Amino acid sequence: MATQGYCKWPSKYYGERLTRRVLLASAFAGLLPAQKAEVSSSDLSLVDDVAVPNELFFVREHFPRPDDLSAATWKLSVAGKDYSMEEIIAKPGKLVPATLECAENPTGGGLVSHAEWMGVPLASLLPADTKAVYVKLISADGYSRNIPIAKALHPDTIVAYRMNGEKLPLNHGFPVRAIVPGWYGMDSVKWLRGIELLSNEAPPQDYVRQVKSFFGVRAAAPVTAMQVKSVFTRPQEGAILVKRRFTVRGVAWAGENRVSQVQVSVDGARTWLPATLAGGPAAYAWTPWSFEWKIPRAGDYSLTVRAKDDKGREQPPERAAERVDSYEWNGWQTLKVTAA
Repeated sequence: MATQGYCKWPSKYYGERLTRRVLLASAFAGLLPAQKAEVSSSDLSLVDDVAVPNELFFVREHFPRPDDLSAATWKLSVAGKDYSMEEIIAKPGKLVPATLECAENPTGGGLVSHAEWMGVPLASLLPADTKAVYVKLISADGYSRNIPIAKALHPDTIVAYRMNGEKLPLNHGFPVRAIVPGWYGMDSVKWLRGIELLSNEAPPQDYVRQVKSFFGVRAAAPVTAMQVKSVFTRPQEGAILVKRRFTVRGVAWAGENRVSQVQVSVDGARTWLPATLAGGPAAYAWTPWSFEWKIPRAGDYSLTVRAKDDKGREQPPERAAERVDSYEWNGWQTLKVTAA
């Protein structure tokens, strides 16, 4: 781990011990039948590469994982036509690097991860002359989501069967799942069993912004594309830094847009300094960033991070006060550290 020799984590952040525990828990989670819906965060302090290893990728399930998950017998029904796994894999494939984030992920939370997804464009499975307005994605666990036809037909929206070069793990949608890049994770339906075409407006569904006003709470726009957001990966809350130089690290993402800027404050958000973005920011993908911090003296510090994307969207200090739903938490992340 890159943290060795530079700081002391509180006991829960000892990387080797935590990694081994998470690996074992994730391995068993992927092999054993699910008794209830699994929700497990990714430990962002373990992020070393852009792609998160499959066993460390966050898991968010709405219902218990289905039992009949066999690639040999799996059929994906698309507008009345059944496709076997062999038929899906035989189609020209596409690799889509994409970050998935749960719409309920809190500020600084670990319900977000990045992977490289291999699959076939969803459009290649749909009738060429479709007049549908929405596409309904149906999971074997009973969960479903409706997405607009324009997003379904986008060439980067895929039916995925591989994740980071390996077949999909059970708890990530094996044998096939939808990947709707740039949108919150609830639309990337796992254990995809059926795809239906809807010729009229889709019926109301969950994940809608709720806004309070003088007249009470009202439903606003649906939650779809991910908001611009940035987080720290190192240090973590409560870290004790033992040297006068520390490389602050993190990741930032902007859904369908590209991250254009990340700034870090080390004085409680009074002044801001630019962070360095790694590589070329891309749509759908989180971008690692770093900030070389020269610590002037021992003491307690408040670190804050914020990001901006190429369309001018800026990460707000906090979510809008009128929001009363539990989605799209993309306020600035702040953490406290101590320089010894």
